[in-house]
Order: sequence, then structure tokens, then C-alpha cells
Amino acid sequence: MSNHGAHGESGPYPGGEPPPQPAPQPAPQPAVPGPAAAPPPRPPAPYPASYPAPLVSPGRPGRVLLGTGIAVLLVVLAAASVLAVTTRGGHRAGPGATAGTATSAPAARSAFGAALADLVDTPAAHYTGSIQAPGGAAVPVDATVSNEGRVQAVLTVDGELVQLVTASGRTFVRATPGYWASRVASAATAAEYGAQWVEVPPDTFGVDLGTVLAPGLLARALDPQAGLQRPTVGDPVPVGTVRAWPVRTGGLTVYVGTDRPYRIVRVTSGDTGASPDRTSGHPRDRGRTVPARASTGRFTVDLAGVRGAGVDEFFRTLQARIAELSAALDSQVHFSLRGTVTLAPCGTHGCQANVTLADEVDVTSTYLRAQRPVSATVTIDMTLDGRPVKTCVNAVTMAPNGTVVTTCFAGYTIPPERNPTTHLVRAVARAVARAVIDADLQRMAADLAQEQQRQAPSPTPRPTRSQECADPFLDPNGETHVRRRHFAGGAEHGPGDSTWYAGVDLYELAEAAAGVEAKPQGNGRCVRVVPAGRPIGTDRAGLTTSTYTVVQLPSGKVWTMHPGVPEE
Repeated sequence: MSNHGAHGESGPYPGGEPPPQPAPQPAPQPAVPGPAAAPPPRPPAPYPASYPAPLVSPGRPGRVLLGTGIAVLLVVLAAASVLAVTTRGGHRAGPGATAGTATSAPAARSAFGAALADLVDTPAAHYTGSIQAPGGAAVPVDATVSNEGRVQAVLTVDGELVQLVTASGRTFVRATPGYWASRVASAATAAEYGAQWVEVPPDTFGVDLGTVLAPGLLARALDPQAGLQRPTVGDPVPVGTVRAWPVRTGGLTVYVGTDRPYRIVRVTSGDTGASPDRTSGHPRDRGRTVPARASTGRFTVDLAGVRGAGVDEFFRTLQARIAELSAALDSQVHFSLRGTVTLAPCGTHGCQANVTLADEVDVTSTYLRAQRPVSATVTIDMTLDGRPVKTCVNAVTMAPNGTVVTTCFAGYTIPPERNPTTHLVRAVARAVARAVIDADLQRMAADLAQEQQRQAPSPTPRPTRSQECADPFLDPNGETHVRRRHFAGGAEHGPGDSTWYAGVDLYELAEAAAGVEAKPQGNGRCVRVVPAGRPIGTDRAGLTTSTYTVVQLPSGKVWTMHPGVPEE
């Protein structure tokens, strides 16, 4: 926390006469299984999230002798604390499920593969359990997360109920002033935040729910192929009313029900931070260790798929929440005064306050990455001898890490018989960043509608040139996974990984792969090895290659794709 404030002095100015919190929304309950997701249209690029916060500082009044003109401006600025943690992802699954209840480790791995195939196509999942906040406290959570990472959740933080919504990669919370009281610098700011949705960093509570628990991404993160290793399977244990195998892969342990249809019923993570080094299984590496990728924050959640009518209800609720974000504030922008604050011109008939406002955003902020302007609301309260004479609420726009000047004029009349005397004019200003503009709301609503369309049952089968594998298509989760895993700088990219060149069009390459024969694999997936006809990246040996591999489900959904030949 930090306070930003300033005081300014200026020319002559006399005085004169003065002229809920909504109830938490329950997450949708799981419904009966429905058909698989439809192929998507080409999605827009992901909308990144931003970062740090507005604050409040007390000021002191200034007293002025008429003719000498000394005024004081108090600026109150609001802020919220931010917290951080990282996430992980990966790829591959095992063979399809068998009938009945399996008992052996190979059968458990087979059930695990079937459960991953089910999860990757689940339209939404309902999670209950707890996540560990950065301070170490357990935070109960009840969340519903769409396949692509849109979230509606209720958390209990320090005894306060907090609603959370994630849409188009941006996270917003709504909580009482009591929740904000210890997170901002003034009661006024806590009250203002308590009346609106407020944008926060996605991992404020220790886990980015939209990234970590999105079914389409979670399935790929659980894929043991990410570490080129076999999952570790334990003996069945009770999980609620069912028995389930614990299966550890990477930094996560999942519990797979022993009865068909095989489904994942619980997910737990390990310690926050990097997991131990892993041993590469690739022949080129000859068993050497390579750095493990970052793990998620610590959490334990039970999950159940949401299908059918439950999905429709979930999307309707998200539509309503997105509409409520029109007045949302942004806790990730700092404000301060820069330069001289003036009260001028001032006289017997009025006084003008001039506020120079500067914003500060983190270097990782989306405002900089997306070259998005900062929109703010500046409230200026002016008093004369302690009596209110004017309140101005000004909307301003400025460049990230830029400045803007805004003014407020208070009109009044001081009769000649009251001069000369001492009068006090005071201006108090506070600023909050606006999180969204109309274009943002339109984009969020359009993104939601597109996902709903992708998750709806397809009225016609996908085109196929193979008896067992439909033509491949890339969806947003597939793109996100590939960019994290096989692009330089990706969150899951590491030494020994094949790497796409920055300018490649993944959708174009996925579509082109339909012209190459698909080879069904024993794990229930299909592989296509495609000649691109031009260099498109580097393989695991770091050599330039014009060949790439597409791994897909029989439905055509791309599981992953990477430069070079299939990874062993």
C-alpha cells in the first residue's frame, strides 16, 4: 500500500456563502451429460489481464488572507493490494476406457486417459473446495468454469463473501466495504469499491481460476506427455461417495472414479512454486534432468461436469454479470499528482480548482501491452469556509503512465461588506480508474456468445477424410496451450521443447493438416505429420524444420501441435 497526495498554493481567492451489496450468486449445479462440443469459428486473440492499485491520503486545509491567495488542495487516491502466483500446463492422455470397474495400474491409466478425453470436451465444470491464498490461509471456493475459462465463483475471504467473475481473460470481484477496508487506504475508497465490481489481477487469491481450472486447459495440463513420463497411480481411495484412483502427473494429483463412465472427481496441487526437476524421456536427452515448469498455487477441489440445461443457465448468468460490469472500477492503476496544483482564477464570484493527475501502471500491464488508454473518474469537492459549494465528477482519459489536467469551478458571491476578511477555499479530489468501456463490454459479450456456440451440439458431423479421425480444427484452448508450450517466452516453454516461429498462423496450419493422412494411436488420438513447405520453427534438437505434427481427438479437436516429428 502507498498513498499518493499533494498540496498546492496559488493566487488570491476570497470565500462566500455556499450557494449494497448483492447476494452471492450460486454456481450452477451439474446436469446430465450432453453431446460433445461443436467445432469453433476462428476466435479472436486472447485479451490479456492487467496489474498494482489506487490509494487514498489525507490532506490539510489552507487558510487564505484575501489579496495574498494561499489555497490547499487535498487529493485522495484509491488502491488495493495485489498478489501473484503462477500456473502450468502440458499435453497427452492414455487409452480409452473399458467396461466395468478396472483394478490394475494399466487399467487405471486407461481410465485416466478416458477421463481426460471427457474433461477436454466438458462444456463447463463445477468446483467446490479450497485454494490457498498467498498469505497461507485456506479460502473456500464454489466456482463454475466454462471450457475456455470464463468463471463465476463465490469465495469466503477473511469471513467476507466475495463474488468473482472472469470474462475475456479479465477478473472482477464484488465484495463488501468490510472486505476492502483492510486493502485500500481510506473508508471512502472502501465504500466506493464496495458498491461496484472491481477489476483485480487474476491470481489475487492465489490461483487463476480461469486458467488453471478451465476444463479444456486442465485436461491438457494433466497430460503426462508434458513431462514425457508415465503418471503414478495409487490404490483406490474414497472420495465422497465414490472410490477413485489417485493419479499423479507433473505437479497435480487427480482422482479418477473407478466406475464407468470414467471421470475426474477431484484435483489437488502440490506446493506453490517450482516443482522438482523432471527427467526427460527423450532419447536425445539420455535421461538428463531439465528444469520443471512452474506449478500452480495450492488447491484442492472436487469437480463435476456441467452439461445440458445447466450449461445454458450458466451462460445466461454470465451474460447478466457482464452487463453489470459497465461501472466496474480498476484496482490496478495508481494515481498521483504531478507538478503544481492550483486554485486560479479566484475572486469574489468564484474559484477554479486545477488538478494535474498522473497514472502509473505496471510494466506488465495490459494498458501498455495493448496500448490501451486509462479511463478515470475524478471527483473534486470544493468548500468555502467549510461549507460545500461545488462537486465536479469528471471523466478523463490519459495515456498509460501519462498525465491529464481537469478542472472544477465553484461559483459563489461574497458581498463587498464582508471584505477584507479571511476566507478558506478548499478542494478535495479523488480518482478511480474505470475498468471497462463500451467496446470492452461488447467484446466480452461477443466472446461469451462465441464460446456458447462452440460448446453447443453440432447439427452436422464434421468433414472427414479419414475413417476414424475427423478433419482437425483448433479451438481457443488448443491455441492457448500451444502458445504456452511451444512458443518462446510461453509459460510452459522450456529447454528441449520444439518452438514455433513467432509469425506462424496456427489456424492455417491446423486446417492444412486435413490434407495429410491421420494415423490413429493406441491412446485414442490421431496424429498427422505435415510438410509445411517452408521453415515454421525448430524441433527438439533446436534444428530448423519445415515439418510439424498435429495431435487431435477423433472429433477433430486439436489436442496439441508442434514443429518436428511426433515427440516420443
